Amino acid sequence: MSVRVIQRVTRSEFMDETHIVVRDSMLWRALWVSLMARSGKAQSSASDSLPQIDFAREMIVVLGRGRNGCGLPAPDLPRLYSDPRDGVTYALVYTPTLPPGAGCLPDITEPVLLVATERSEQPIHFIETQ
Repeated sequence: MSVRVIQRVTRSEFMDETHIVVRDSMLWRALWVSLMARSGKAQSSASDSLPQIDFAREMIVVLGRGRNGCGLPAPDLPRLYSDPRDGVTYALVYTPTLPPGAGCLPDITEPVLLVATERSEQPIHFIETQ
């Protein structure tokens, strides 16, 4: 299943690692307005900029890294795939890390990635990789 990046947010205030699957427009609107407000956009502006998603065909996957002190980016979601044998959709999540011995810039962030992908009613199982 291919993915399409909707938005990357650096300062989301999602303090913990987050995996959210959004399959309806009400949750999508609330989540979008909240994320945009946290990143400094006014509520009316955030609501006006809401990306339109056809939830009959697509769903949104939200991946948050949680608070980190090195300014590391949000996780990436290069692909999802369904296994008809077990009725599960798997999301391969790549979370970048610093190489051993690398320095760290003191930039506290809570990065989040929002992607659209083909709608699936199957449970989503997230597989973390580095």
